[in-house]
Amino acid sequence: MPRRRSLAVSLLFVGVVGCGTPSPSPLATYRPFYTFQDRRGDARGSLTGDYQWAESSATLQEAAARWKEFLGRHTPPNGEYQDAFERNYVRSAQYELMRVEYLLGNTAEGDALLRELEDVQGRQ
Repeated sequence: MPRRRSLAVSLLFVGVVGCGTPSPSPLATYRPFYTFQDRRGDARGSLTGDYQWAESSATLQEAAARWKEFLGRHTPPNGEYQDAFERNYVRSAQYELMRVEYLLGNTAEGDALLRELEDVQGRQ
């Protein structure tokens, strides 16, 4: 009898987890995983100002657009950052964008971003 019960519980768990949850609406509330500690409100156009702007997105869809814009502006074309500060912000934004794409249900885009990460490719 206990074996049947554990089998039933296991099947129920697999059924619930395996089916997954529906993708959230693009208008679902966005909460960043990596938060900016300094809230002084730097100007847009600066690294920290643009990061604050992107992380303050209200929805997942807005967050995806803002993180893409942030990365387009602040990712150095040759991969050579000015300092570790800049590198950490860009890497954090890469992870945030990847996470948002997965939350939106865009697994192909999330997977592509994952493959581009320096942690996956290795440093050149």
